[in-house]
Amino acid sequence: MIPSRRCPTFDIIVVQKHYAFLPRDSLSIDSTGLNGGALRVERTCAMSSTFKVPFGRKDGRLVEPGDLPSGLDRHCVCPGCGDALVVRRGSKQPHFAHYRYAPTDSCVETALHQAAKQALLDERYIVLPGVAAEAIVTYNHKPRRRRKVLVEANTRLAFTECHAEVGMDAVRPDVVAHFAEGHDLPGSAIAIEIRVTHKADSKKREKLRAMELMAIEVDMRGARGHTDLAVIRALVLEEVKNKTWLHFPKLEEIRAQMQAEMDAIVEAHLEREANDKARYAEAERILREKLAAQAGENKAKQHAEEMRRDDFRRLSVEGKERRLRKWLAIDGDWPALLNFPHRANSAIPVPAYLWQAGFFRRYYRLDKAQMQSMEQVMEWLDALFGPISDQRRAGEAVTAFIAHLSEAGHYCRRLVDGSVIFLAATGLR
Repeated sequence: MIPSRRCPTFDIIVVQKHYAFLPRDSLSIDSTGLNGGALRVERTCAMSSTFKVPFGRKDGRLVEPGDLPSGLDRHCVCPGCGDALVVRRGSKQPHFAHYRYAPTDSCVETALHQAAKQALLDERYIVLPGVAAEAIVTYNHKPRRRRKVLVEANTRLAFTECHAEVGMDAVRPDVVAHFAEGHDLPGSAIAIEIRVTHKADSKKREKLRAMELMAIEVDMRGARGHTDLAVIRALVLEEVKNKTWLHFPKLEEIRAQMQAEMDAIVEAHLEREANDKARYAEAERILREKLAAQAGENKAKQHAEEMRRDDFRRLSVEGKERRLRKWLAIDGDWPALLNFPHRANSAIPVPAYLWQAGFFRRYYRLDKAQMQSMEQVMEWLDALFGPISDQRRAGEAVTAFIAHLSEAGHYCRRLVDGSVIFLAATGLR
């Protein structure tokens, strides 16, 4: 054995004027010399590496390490670098080791990448994640959403054709699959990208969007460490949480249309609210004017009523009698009904027949007179026939007069004395 010449990183071996760069601590050289003698390079130990290739390629298909016997199989190669693979079995699960070269992450990535494509090409279907268009508007300081499902989650899409690495207008998807009509999907093909390390970049997304090609990305990062092709098939075909839509044709157009419809609805609501507000404001203004006019009318009526009362009050006894005769159409003798004697009549400072005639006219003859309490009756008597100094005795006189009218068949609806409501009165008797 002769020592090899070493650099800081690699052993450099000269073999028939060709240079081979091989990792150190992996080779032994058996030679009689460097000048003219044949050199035999042997592998003395397996590479120790964290990069373990999960699958090998044999006869054009990926195989699991558990499918092959232990040892070197020169017909089973690494999908990434092409090196022969050694099946190792120990206390752990079976795994592949490289025969000549140190494995790299590219080897693992290529193996997973090809395993995913093999699953799609073999099974010819995929379960899709859901797609929904959503529009959001703000109304009354709250977000309002409208959502339209375009593809239901877990939709199973069967392929009629499926091809890997198909060149299409400056973009080469990992898999392009065609499907039959009958699916509520845009177009007739779908591009499938397999992500092991890097996701699809913005340029590829733009190209897919320009082609209006439906496309999804399958994230296979969770498959690292698995050496079971069934796991790969499940992740690629059945799982939906690891799938992302790269492009769904017409999605933005549908979303924009929904947004425009939502904006139009909100605008219509706001316009209707503005119109209602203006209408309510106008109605309120009219009501205020009406109430103000009514208040003015009431004030004018009250003033006119006060003036009539003052005018009636200033009349003499004879003048009051003439006015009451006119109002009640009394000719000749004064009706006895309106001259009821009672000991409390003196509490009202006019002859009894005058206030009794005025009381009868107001509460038994005038339809416009409203229901009033005894306190209000006292106020009215005081204004026309007062001043009344003893309202308790005046109230006794009024109550006795009402009873007198009731006995004569006259009832009033407009007077309330506690819980007693006096019923309607008819003509003068």
